[in-house]
Amino acid sequence: MTINKVDLVGGLCLFALGAAILAIALTYNIGSATRMGPGYFPMVLGGLMMGLAALIALAALRPRAAAPEGDEEPINFSWRPVIAVLLSIVGFMVGMAYGGLLPAVFLTVIISSLGDTKSRWFGIAVLCIALPFATWLIFSRGLGMPIPLIKVPF
Repeated sequence: MTINKVDLVGGLCLFALGAAILAIALTYNIGSATRMGPGYFPMVLGGLMMGLAALIALAALRPRAAAPEGDEEPINFSWRPVIAVLLSIVGFMVGMAYGGLLPAVFLTVIISSLGDTKSRWFGIAVLCIALPFATWLIFSRGLGMPIPLIKVPF
C-alpha cells in the first residue's frame, strides 16, 4: 500500500497558501455578509482553499494498492497552460480597461482556452456565452456592483 505523495504535497502547499491569504485578509476590515468589507471576500476564499486543500491531502493519505514496478506515469509539465492563464489575466485587465465587464470575461475565456489542446469549439462557445451572463448576473444584479458592462470607446 502506498500514499499519493504528489497530492499530499500539493494539498499541503495549497493549505499553506490558503492560510496565508486568510491571515492577510484578517488584517483588513471584514464586515458582514450583507455589508462586506475589503477583507471579507479574501477571507472566504482563503478558508475555502484551506478546506479543499485539506480534503486533497486527506485523500492522498488513503492507502492504495501499489502500482506494479515501472507502471507509474511520469509527471509532464507544459508551459502552454501557464502562459495561457497568465495572458488571460492580462486580457481581462485590458478588456476591463477598454471594453467593460462582458468583453473582459469573453477575452478571458478565449485566451485561457488556448492553454488546453483538447478544447472543443462548442464548449468554448458555450463558456463565452454563459460566463459573461453569469458574471453580469452575480456582480451587477446580485451584488449591485457598479461595474460597466460595456464601455463605448468614444
